[in-house]
Amino acid sequence: MRVVTWNVNRFNGTRDWYHEGDLEISERLVYAQKIVEKLKTIIETEDDIAILQEVPFNRNEWEGVKEFEGWGKLLEKDFGVHAWFNEEYKKQEEDRRKDFNYGQSNNFTIAITMKQSRWRLRTFDNRFINFGEEDGMHNWANRYIEMENGKISLLGIHVTAYDEKKEKEGQSYDIQWKQIRSAAGATEGAKFTFIVGDFNTNDLKYKSNTNMQDLEGKDYVRVIKNDIITNNRECTSIDNIFIDKSFGFDISNVQAAVIDSCLITQSNNYSVRYSDHNICICEL
Repeated sequence: MRVVTWNVNRFNGTRDWYHEGDLEISERLVYAQKIVEKLKTIIETEDDIAILQEVPFNRNEWEGVKEFEGWGKLLEKDFGVHAWFNEEYKKQEEDRRKDFNYGQSNNFTIAITMKQSRWRLRTFDNRFINFGEEDGMHNWANRYIEMENGKISLLGIHVTAYDEKKEKEGQSYDIQWKQIRSAAGATEGAKFTFIVGDFNTNDLKYKSNTNMQDLEGKDYVRVIKNDIITNNRECTSIDNIFIDKSFGFDISNVQAAVIDSCLITQSNNYSVRYSDHNICICEL
């Protein structure tokens, strides 16, 4: 079994290192194709799974179809993998739930598997994590996904970037981490076999932030060490894979890697990569 996490930066390569805003659709398609081609060299069995963060999702028209349908066609039809999105967001507007904040859905966390896979999406109402409601609306539902493979469960997540000023005001970062710790067994409740994603914190660079250590210390093993760069833009380690110690995997034989080979060109200190993040992968 291979478990992968990769922030794909809205299929912009490394554009936002140097510029603001998205590339043109035709250019982003090139990066999307390269990313999926790379994933297909990793996701090879029915038990393999990749969690992608910052997959673009909005309702702008793109070549006569909705943008989501365009990416879905690319991922599923053209490349033969299955893209698991929160099904609620795929519905027509008149059929969608009225208690979802769809305005927060510009970036999505999704799962990629083989078409013939053992993995299944856990519906929103059956999720273990629920970040709560604000003014009667669920927030951040687009930023995480829960998957099941028999007795194996996986939380794929993109935690809101840490902002000390906002956290003093009690905003989203801490709310999300409380839910993650709870779901990981810090309080009575469900546990995930895997917790993977872009956690937007680095406890090597930011010593006072112990969220990753708290998650690791009680019940989980952190696969990627905190001194290995996963975010090339900031030269930090913010992406990771956590495995439940008690599940029964042979933790001592877990093979982990951070793939930093996705460099397309480099000249005059201008790096063009598939993404501003590296691929994190573990094999059990």
